[in-house]
Amino acid sequence: MECERPRNLKELIATVLSHESVHFVGFGRHLITEHEGHCVSLSEFNRVLEVSNSDLYVTVEPGAPVNEVKEVLRTRNLFLPVHHDGSIGGLLGLNLPSEFSFWFGYPSDLVLEAKTLTGLGEVVRTGAKTPKFSSGYKVYKALAGALGLLGAYLEVTLRVFPRPEIIAYLKVRNGRKALESPVRPWGGIVRNFGELETFVTVGGWREKVDKAEEALNALSSSEERPGLEEADSCNRVVMVSVPRGLEEEYLAKLGRGYAFLGSGALFLCDPDVRALRDKGFIAIITKNCSKGEDCFGFRSPTLRKLSSALDPKGKFITVRPPPW
Repeated sequence: MECERPRNLKELIATVLSHESVHFVGFGRHLITEHEGHCVSLSEFNRVLEVSNSDLYVTVEPGAPVNEVKEVLRTRNLFLPVHHDGSIGGLLGLNLPSEFSFWFGYPSDLVLEAKTLTGLGEVVRTGAKTPKFSSGYKVYKALAGALGLLGAYLEVTLRVFPRPEIIAYLKVRNGRKALESPVRPWGGIVRNFGELETFVTVGGWREKVDKAEEALNALSSSEERPGLEEADSCNRVVMVSVPRGLEEEYLAKLGRGYAFLGSGALFLCDPDVRALRDKGFIAIITKNCSKGEDCFGFRSPTLRKLSSALDPKGKFITVRPPPW
Protein backbone atom coordinates (compact mmCIF):
# COMPACT_ATOMS: atom_id res chain seq x y z
CA MET A 1 0.00 0.00 0.00
CA GLU A 2 1.43 3.35 -1.06
CA CYS A 3 0.74 6.01 1.54
CA GLU A 4 1.87 9.59 1.96
CA ARG A 5 3.98 10.10 5.11
CA PRO A 6 3.79 13.69 6.38
CA ARG A 7 6.79 14.60 8.54
CA ASN A 8 5.14 17.27 10.68
CA LEU A 9 1.79 18.78 11.59
CA LYS A 10 1.95 21.48 8.91
CA GLU A 11 2.41 18.89 6.17
CA LEU A 12 -0.34 16.70 7.63
CA ILE A 13 -2.90 19.52 7.72
CA ALA A 14 -1.99 20.51 4.16
CA THR A 15 -2.50 16.91 3.03
CA VAL A 16 -5.92 16.64 4.69
CA LEU A 17 -7.12 19.94 3.23
CA SER A 18 -5.87 19.20 -0.27
CA HIS A 19 -7.68 15.88 -0.73
CA GLU A 20 -11.38 15.17 -1.04
CA SER A 21 -11.11 11.99 1.03
CA VAL A 22 -8.40 10.79 3.42
CA HIS A 23 -7.86 7.66 5.48
CA PHE A 24 -5.17 7.16 8.11
CA VAL A 25 -2.98 4.14 8.81
CA GLY A 26 -0.18 3.36 11.21
CA PHE A 27 1.72 0.30 9.98
CA GLY A 28 -1.21 -0.90 7.87
CA ARG A 29 -1.22 -4.37 9.47
CA HIS A 30 -4.76 -4.38 10.83
CA LEU A 31 -6.99 -2.83 8.17
CA ILE A 32 -10.43 -4.40 8.37
CA THR A 33 -11.30 -3.52 4.78
CA GLU A 34 -10.16 -1.58 1.71
CA HIS A 35 -10.61 2.13 2.40
CA GLU A 36 -11.48 4.80 -0.13
CA GLY A 37 -9.52 8.01 -0.54
CA HIS A 38 -5.94 9.17 -0.17
CA CYS A 39 -3.85 7.01 2.21
CA VAL A 40 -1.91 8.90 4.90
CA SER A 41 0.49 7.11 7.19
CA LEU A 42 1.20 8.62 10.61
CA SER A 43 4.34 6.50 11.05
CA GLU A 44 6.56 9.63 11.20
CA PHE A 45 4.67 10.80 14.30
CA ASN A 46 6.35 8.22 16.49
CA ARG A 47 7.83 9.88 19.57
CA VAL A 48 7.32 9.14 23.24
CA LEU A 49 6.89 12.73 24.44
CA GLU A 50 6.61 12.42 28.21
CA VAL A 51 6.57 9.78 30.94
CA SER A 52 5.47 10.60 34.48
CA ASN A 53 6.20 8.15 37.26
CA SER A 54 4.61 10.39 39.86
CA ASP A 55 1.32 10.99 38.02
CA LEU A 56 1.31 7.65 36.16
CA TYR A 57 0.85 8.67 32.54
CA VAL A 58 2.67 8.54 29.22
CA THR A 59 2.19 10.95 26.31
CA VAL A 60 2.95 9.56 22.86
CA GLU A 61 2.38 10.23 19.19
CA PRO A 62 0.10 7.91 17.17
CA GLY A 63 2.83 6.31 15.05
CA ALA A 64 4.79 5.05 18.06
CA PRO A 65 4.91 1.23 18.09
CA VAL A 66 3.03 -0.15 21.10
CA ASN A 67 5.78 -2.62 21.95
CA GLU A 68 8.43 0.12 21.93
CA VAL A 69 6.29 2.31 24.19
CA LYS A 70 5.88 -0.62 26.58
CA GLU A 71 9.64 -1.15 26.60
CA VAL A 72 10.28 2.52 27.44
CA LEU A 73 7.80 2.18 30.28
CA ARG A 74 9.43 -1.03 31.47
CA THR A 75 12.72 0.80 31.98
CA ARG A 76 10.80 3.22 34.21
CA ASN A 77 9.10 0.36 36.12
CA LEU A 78 5.74 1.24 34.56
CA PHE A 79 3.18 -0.88 32.74
CA LEU A 80 0.64 -0.24 29.97
CA PRO A 81 -2.07 -2.96 30.15
CA VAL A 82 -2.66 -3.57 26.44
CA HIS A 83 -1.56 -6.07 23.80
CA HIS A 84 -1.12 -4.97 20.18
CA ASP A 85 1.60 -5.49 17.59
CA GLY A 86 0.92 -2.23 15.74
CA SER A 87 1.03 1.47 16.53
CA ILE A 88 -0.58 3.46 19.33
CA GLY A 89 -2.92 5.06 16.77
CA GLY A 90 -3.92 1.63 15.49
CA LEU A 91 -4.49 0.37 19.02
CA LEU A 92 -6.87 3.24 19.74
CA GLY A 93 -8.50 3.27 16.32
CA LEU A 94 -9.45 -0.39 16.74
CA ASN A 95 -10.03 -0.16 20.53
CA LEU A 96 -9.74 -3.92 20.80
CA PRO A 97 -9.69 -5.62 24.21
CA SER A 98 -6.90 -7.80 25.59
CA GLU A 99 -6.24 -10.23 28.42
CA PHE A 100 -6.09 -7.24 30.77
CA SER A 101 -9.45 -5.70 29.91
CA PHE A 102 -11.58 -7.15 32.71
CA TRP A 103 -9.63 -5.15 35.29
CA PHE A 104 -8.15 -2.24 33.31
CA GLY A 105 -10.83 -1.76 30.65
CA TYR A 106 -10.52 -1.21 26.91
CA PRO A 107 -7.81 1.05 25.42
CA SER A 108 -10.30 3.95 25.37
CA ASP A 109 -10.58 3.67 29.17
CA LEU A 110 -6.86 4.45 29.46
CA VAL A 111 -7.03 7.71 27.48
CA LEU A 112 -6.72 10.81 29.68
CA GLU A 113 -6.07 13.53 27.13
CA ALA A 114 -5.55 13.86 23.40
CA LYS A 115 -4.73 16.31 20.65
CA THR A 116 -6.77 15.44 17.57
CA LEU A 117 -7.16 16.59 13.98
CA THR A 118 -10.61 17.27 12.51
CA GLY A 119 -11.76 17.09 8.91
CA LEU A 120 -11.53 20.90 8.74
CA GLY A 121 -7.81 20.76 9.50
CA GLU A 122 -8.37 22.08 13.03
CA VAL A 123 -6.34 20.84 15.99
CA VAL A 124 -8.44 20.17 19.09
CA ARG A 125 -7.11 19.30 22.54
CA THR A 126 -9.52 17.72 25.03
CA GLY A 127 -9.20 15.95 28.37
CA ALA A 128 -6.43 16.46 30.91
CA LYS A 129 -3.55 14.55 32.44
CA THR A 130 -5.34 14.55 35.81
CA PRO A 131 -7.75 11.58 35.85
CA LYS A 132 -10.44 13.41 37.85
CA PHE A 133 -10.82 16.13 35.23
CA SER A 134 -14.22 16.12 33.53
CA SER A 135 -15.63 18.90 31.39
CA GLY A 136 -17.51 18.83 28.10
CA TYR A 137 -17.85 16.00 25.60
CA LYS A 138 -15.00 13.48 25.71
CA VAL A 139 -13.84 13.81 22.10
CA TYR A 140 -10.53 12.23 23.09
CA LYS A 141 -12.40 9.01 23.91
CA ALA A 142 -14.92 9.21 21.05
CA LEU A 143 -12.21 8.69 18.43
CA ALA A 144 -11.22 5.37 20.04
CA GLY A 145 -12.73 2.52 18.05
CA ALA A 146 -13.80 4.81 15.20
CA LEU A 147 -11.13 3.50 12.77
CA GLY A 148 -10.10 7.04 11.87
CA LEU A 149 -13.59 7.83 10.54
CA LEU A 150 -13.96 10.78 12.95
CA GLY A 151 -10.43 12.17 12.86
CA ALA A 152 -6.85 11.41 13.79
CA TYR A 153 -4.96 11.37 17.05
CA LEU A 154 -1.90 13.64 16.99
CA GLU A 155 -0.87 13.09 20.61
CA VAL A 156 -2.45 10.96 23.30
CA THR A 157 -1.89 10.70 27.04
CA LEU A 158 -2.53 7.25 28.48
CA ARG A 159 -2.87 6.13 32.07
CA VAL A 160 -0.12 3.69 33.12
CA PHE A 161 0.46 1.62 36.24
CA PRO A 162 3.34 0.45 38.42
CA ARG A 163 5.00 -2.53 36.76
CA PRO A 164 4.18 -5.83 38.49
CA GLU A 165 6.96 -8.19 39.46
CA ILE A 166 5.34 -10.93 37.43
CA ILE A 167 2.44 -11.49 35.03
CA ALA A 168 1.30 -15.09 34.83
CA TYR A 169 -1.29 -16.97 32.80
CA LEU A 170 -3.05 -19.64 34.85
CA LYS A 171 -4.92 -22.36 32.99
CA VAL A 172 -8.23 -22.97 34.78
CA ARG A 173 -11.33 -25.10 34.33
CA ASN A 174 -13.85 -22.29 34.71
CA GLY A 175 -12.99 -18.71 33.82
CA ARG A 176 -16.24 -17.22 35.09
CA LYS A 177 -15.71 -18.65 38.57
CA ALA A 178 -12.15 -17.34 38.50
CA LEU A 179 -13.36 -13.82 37.71
CA GLU A 180 -15.83 -14.00 40.60
CA SER A 181 -13.24 -15.34 43.05
CA PRO A 182 -11.30 -13.28 45.65
CA VAL A 183 -8.20 -13.67 43.44
CA ARG A 184 -9.51 -10.86 41.22
CA PRO A 185 -7.63 -11.69 37.98
CA TRP A 186 -7.04 -8.96 35.41
CA GLY A 187 -8.83 -10.88 32.68
CA GLY A 188 -7.75 -13.77 30.52
CA ILE A 189 -7.74 -15.58 27.20
CA VAL A 190 -10.18 -18.24 26.01
CA ARG A 191 -9.24 -20.34 22.98
CA ASN A 192 -11.45 -22.65 20.96
CA PHE A 193 -9.47 -24.25 18.17
CA GLY A 194 -10.56 -27.85 18.57
CA GLU A 195 -10.43 -27.66 22.38
CA LEU A 196 -11.82 -25.01 24.71
CA GLU A 197 -9.02 -23.66 26.92
CA THR A 198 -9.15 -20.82 29.45
CA PHE A 199 -6.23 -18.87 30.91
CA VAL A 200 -6.68 -16.13 33.51
CA THR A 201 -4.20 -13.26 33.81
CA VAL A 202 -2.79 -12.57 37.26
CA GLY A 203 -0.19 -9.91 38.04
CA GLY A 204 1.64 -8.63 41.08
CA TRP A 205 4.25 -9.89 43.50
CA ARG A 206 5.36 -13.48 42.89
CA GLU A 207 3.95 -14.52 46.25
CA LYS A 208 0.51 -13.22 45.23
CA VAL A 209 0.64 -15.12 41.93
CA ASP A 210 1.66 -18.33 43.69
CA LYS A 211 -1.29 -17.95 46.08
CA ALA A 212 -3.63 -17.29 43.15
CA GLU A 213 -2.45 -20.46 41.42
CA GLU A 214 -3.25 -22.44 44.56
CA ALA A 215 -6.59 -20.72 45.22
CA LEU A 216 -7.83 -21.29 41.67
CA ASN A 217 -6.52 -24.87 41.58
CA ALA A 218 -4.84 -23.97 38.31
CA LEU A 219 -4.01 -26.73 35.86
CA SER A 220 -0.80 -24.95 34.85
CA SER A 221 0.99 -21.61 35.14
CA SER A 222 3.24 -19.79 32.70
CA GLU A 223 4.71 -16.32 32.26
CA GLU A 224 4.45 -16.81 28.48
CA ARG A 225 1.31 -15.44 26.88
CA PRO A 226 -0.90 -18.17 25.38
CA GLY A 227 -0.58 -18.04 21.62
CA LEU A 228 -3.36 -17.27 19.16
CA GLU A 229 -1.48 -18.28 16.02
CA GLU A 230 -4.41 -20.40 14.83
CA ALA A 231 -6.35 -17.20 14.20
CA ASP A 232 -3.82 -16.22 11.51
CA SER A 233 -5.23 -18.97 9.29
CA CYS A 234 -8.76 -17.53 9.45
CA ASN A 235 -9.84 -15.94 6.18
CA ARG A 236 -11.93 -13.45 8.13
CA VAL A 237 -12.40 -12.67 11.81
CA VAL A 238 -15.66 -11.36 13.27
CA MET A 239 -15.96 -9.69 16.67
CA VAL A 240 -19.19 -10.57 18.47
CA SER A 241 -20.48 -8.80 21.58
CA VAL A 242 -21.69 -11.06 24.40
CA PRO A 243 -22.40 -10.53 28.13
CA ARG A 244 -19.21 -10.01 30.11
CA GLY A 245 -18.09 -13.09 31.97
CA LEU A 246 -19.93 -15.47 29.62
CA GLU A 247 -17.26 -15.61 26.92
CA GLU A 248 -16.54 -19.32 27.49
CA GLU A 249 -20.17 -20.36 27.14
CA TYR A 250 -20.76 -18.36 23.96
CA LEU A 251 -17.46 -19.35 22.37
CA ALA A 252 -18.26 -23.02 22.98
CA LYS A 253 -21.62 -22.55 21.20
CA LEU A 254 -20.57 -20.29 18.31
CA GLY A 255 -17.46 -22.10 17.11
CA ARG A 256 -13.77 -21.62 16.41
CA GLY A 257 -12.05 -18.51 17.66
CA TYR A 258 -10.89 -16.81 20.81
CA ALA A 259 -12.08 -14.35 23.44
CA PHE A 260 -10.73 -12.13 26.16
CA LEU A 261 -12.24 -13.14 29.47
CA GLY A 262 -14.42 -10.49 31.06
CA SER A 263 -14.30 -8.20 28.02
CA GLY A 264 -17.61 -9.14 26.43
CA ALA A 265 -15.92 -9.77 23.07
CA LEU A 266 -15.49 -12.94 21.01
CA PHE A 267 -13.40 -13.17 17.85
CA LEU A 268 -14.82 -15.90 15.62
CA CYS A 269 -12.98 -17.57 12.77
CA ASP A 270 -14.90 -17.60 9.45
CA PRO A 271 -18.44 -17.58 10.89
CA ASP A 272 -21.70 -16.93 9.04
CA VAL A 273 -22.00 -13.18 9.67
CA ARG A 274 -25.57 -12.88 8.41
CA ALA A 275 -26.74 -15.73 10.64
CA LEU A 276 -25.14 -14.09 13.68
CA ARG A 277 -26.82 -10.76 12.94
CA ASP A 278 -30.15 -12.46 12.31
CA LYS A 279 -29.89 -13.94 15.81
CA GLY A 280 -29.48 -10.45 17.24
CA PHE A 281 -25.71 -10.39 17.79
CA ILE A 282 -23.64 -7.29 17.07
CA ALA A 283 -21.10 -8.79 14.68
CA ILE A 284 -18.27 -6.57 13.38
CA ILE A 285 -15.98 -7.89 10.66
CA THR A 286 -12.44 -7.09 11.85
CA LYS A 287 -10.50 -8.90 9.10
CA ASN A 288 -11.16 -9.12 5.36
CA CYS A 289 -14.42 -7.21 5.12
CA SER A 290 -15.17 -6.92 1.40
CA LYS A 291 -15.34 -3.46 -0.15
CA GLY A 292 -18.92 -2.21 0.05
CA GLU A 293 -19.92 -4.87 2.58
CA ASP A 294 -21.52 -3.79 5.85
CA CYS A 295 -18.50 -4.29 8.08
CA PHE A 296 -20.14 -3.01 11.26
CA GLY A 297 -23.71 -4.32 11.27
CA PHE A 298 -25.07 -1.52 13.42
CA ARG A 299 -25.91 2.19 13.20
CA SER A 300 -25.09 4.80 15.83
CA PRO A 301 -26.87 8.19 15.82
CA THR A 302 -24.21 9.47 18.25
CA LEU A 303 -21.43 8.68 15.77
CA ARG A 304 -23.44 10.44 13.05
CA LYS A 305 -23.62 13.60 15.16
CA LEU A 306 -19.92 13.42 15.99
CA SER A 307 -19.03 12.97 12.33
CA SER A 308 -21.15 16.01 11.39
CA ALA A 309 -19.38 18.10 14.03
CA LEU A 310 -15.79 16.93 13.57
CA ASP A 311 -15.84 16.17 9.85
CA PRO A 312 -18.72 18.12 8.24
CA LYS A 313 -17.32 17.62 4.72
CA GLY A 314 -17.04 13.85 5.17
CA LYS A 315 -13.32 13.66 4.37
CA PHE A 316 -12.78 10.72 6.72
CA ILE A 317 -15.81 8.61 5.69
CA THR A 318 -13.71 6.09 3.80
CA VAL A 319 -15.64 2.91 4.69
CA ARG A 320 -19.12 2.55 3.19
CA PRO A 321 -21.56 2.09 4.67
CA PRO A 322 -20.19 3.79 7.82
CA PRO A 323 -21.58 2.79 11.24
CA TRP A 324 -24.19 5.60 11.26
